[in-house]
Amino acid sequence: MKNAIRLLSLLLAGILLLGLVACKTDSGNETPTATETPTDTESDSPYADRPDIPTDLDYSGMEFRILARNASDYYSDELWVSEENTKTQVNSAVYGRYKKIEEQYGVTFKLDTRFDENEIQQWVTTAARVADASDVYHLVATHGTRCPVYAVEGFSADWNRLPYVNVGSDWWSQDAQAQWTTLSGSIYMMTGDISYLSVGQAVGQFFNKDLLRSVGLDNPYQLVRDGEWTYENFKLYVAQLSESLNGDDSKNIATDSVAYVTGWWRGPINVIYSAGARWLEVGEDDIKVVGATDHNLTAVFDEYFAMLKSNTIIIQGNYADAWEAFNTKRVGFYDDITLCAKEFSKAGTSFGLLPMPKASKTVEKNYTFANAATNTFMVPVAVLSDEKTTEMTSVVLELLAYYGSKDVLPTYYKEVLTTGSQTDVESVEMMGIIRNSLVYDLGYYYSIGGLSGIGHEMAEELLNKKYGEIGSFATKYTRYADQVSKYLNDWKALD
Repeated sequence: MKNAIRLLSLLLAGILLLGLVACKTDSGNETPTATETPTDTESDSPYADRPDIPTDLDYSGMEFRILARNASDYYSDELWVSEENTKTQVNSAVYGRYKKIEEQYGVTFKLDTRFDENEIQQWVTTAARVADASDVYHLVATHGTRCPVYAVEGFSADWNRLPYVNVGSDWWSQDAQAQWTTLSGSIYMMTGDISYLSVGQAVGQFFNKDLLRSVGLDNPYQLVRDGEWTYENFKLYVAQLSESLNGDDSKNIATDSVAYVTGWWRGPINVIYSAGARWLEVGEDDIKVVGATDHNLTAVFDEYFAMLKSNTIIIQGNYADAWEAFNTKRVGFYDDITLCAKEFSKAGTSFGLLPMPKASKTVEKNYTFANAATNTFMVPVAVLSDEKTTEMTSVVLELLAYYGSKDVLPTYYKEVLTTGSQTDVESVEMMGIIRNSLVYDLGYYYSIGGLSGIGHEMAEELLNKKYGEIGSFATKYTRYADQVSKYLNDWKALD
């Protein structure tokens, strides 16, 4: 049993790099060993690519302090958990990550979650530049759209000045690095495997296996592997499911039955990414607003919203009703953050998880986005005022992300995708693909001028008009594009 568990852990860790799992699983419930210290010596060790951090550094007596908001929807125990609160396998993995860092380098942790978003903003804007190194928060976990503002206002440290942080490593998001690097080469905000919610808050597509089976449809996993999980093929699934679902045509998620349900902050926001585009195109020498017809965007948006007019329910915020409809086999496909797998697992629902469909087979990946409301990470500029503090902060950040990749995320995947005693290994594989296809569009995070909200606006309009005619994407784009270009100058001017 121990060898089987160890093999499963290695394979789950491997999907972070490959997006693939080729193994059988078992129903073991062992939790990670919190005090096990990894070594590089075993050829099959998941720790063979350890960060290049000297082993003789000593930060005994130093404390790594984290400031995180008290918003339970977007903060859990993702960064630190006490030993007495290790109630799940993921808790144990998070605690084990902390213990490894403490034992290797002597640093202890303190997490402060007393404040809401506005109170965190007050601290950042009054103390991030001037706090004493002995009293500064070394990491601020905050709403993603706040971080670009903090950068523009000069409160954020450049991650390139943290000597042991390697943002080019796989445990940091490479899309975030590419999108959030300023024209001068600085990086003032970052995300990656430091938090399992970077994947937990990613939007994916759930499907009810029992419903698909009842109409003779195969699970779509192979279409994803073959690069053919497109909206064209998705619509074929929706059409066949719709023929067998006898709803009341009320468009009320509490009573109706439909093939496809999405939230107006879910599928409609992801349309641009399904086309392989970003609202802001970040280059080495310039940052531009995407063109209305680039990546065939006008057609992609209009075709998606035409699809939403039938066989679909758009929900505003009644996610609990949507979960109930999905669990009671009244919904075939449902867009939501992958964290919702917990709800379906608890209900014993036979479900699968997929990445979002692509607009066409020519798009490289099944791109999706992580909800910007979840935590993005900034380092207060005051951290850089002391050399030892800067060094310690860089060591801890790199190891939090590294052990997050090796220990926490594989455990998280298995925990949220296990129903009863069975782990859905194919959905675990899809979770890895979602993680490797995450988009961190600067235009979505630096939400200026209203452009990034076009999908939401069109969904709201469609819902309010009871699925009647709505304005076109091209019209809405024209209204917002020039505004974004004006506001963008502040970001371009960053050092």
